Amino acid sequence: MSEQEMKHHPLACSDWEVLAFLAGSKTQFRRVIKMAHRRGCPWAYDENDDTGYEWVEADPDLSDHDYRQPCRCIRCPYGQPGDRLWVRECFAYGGGTNGKPIVYRADWPGVRRPCDSGVPYGGGFPDEKWSPSIHMPRWASRLTLELVDVRAEQVQGISEEDAIAEGLVQTTRFGAPAFGAAGWAMDRYVNVAAAAFCDLWDSAHADRGLRFDANPWAWVGTVRRVDP
Repeated sequence: MSEQEMKHHPLACSDWEVLAFLAGSKTQFRRVIKMAHRRGCPWAYDENDDTGYEWVEADPDLSDHDYRQPCRCIRCPYGQPGDRLWVRECFAYGGGTNGKPIVYRADWPGVRRPCDSGVPYGGGFPDEKWSPSIHMPRWASRLTLELVDVRAEQVQGISEEDAIAEGLVQTTRFGAPAFGAAGWAMDRYVNVAAAAFCDLWDSAHADRGLRFDANPWAWVGTVRRVDP
């Protein structure tokens, strides 16, 4: 893909995801698919069935058991293989002008306000409040990813290998492998990587009615880090 054909898309990330990308342990991400048909889509059903799915015929032997998948008119907002993703993360503006005006919250775990660190940054002190990742401008991003592959998948379809590729931290607990995320207390670690991912998923999505048990559809992106 040429530079002219390549597109750039934002990817908002949590602190633990940023740390995993920086460490090189995260090569996959999952984001909920927003089910919204394009106007005129033939798969947009009546008011009782316009959820963003289309019916798909199963194998001939299972013709009575059709299933649903995200409608083909719902396009992935993260582009196609070869495109670039620039990571948005929680940040604050520093107080100086020495070429490093941005403070990243992922680098200061446990600090509720940037200025509470007591550490001068760039000749001054950072802002009093962290800015949400969605407000990060393109020029402030420090992480760029190449989208290698993207697919639609229900979250319960995640494998152990894929759960580890999500950037989980692996350690040993009670003599057995244990999985968790950056910033977790050791007693939160579990012996199954997919179970640790389930915990992470619910901590981000449960309050939106998208718990792991509900098995929502998600975009699954495979990425590699590249120079900005």
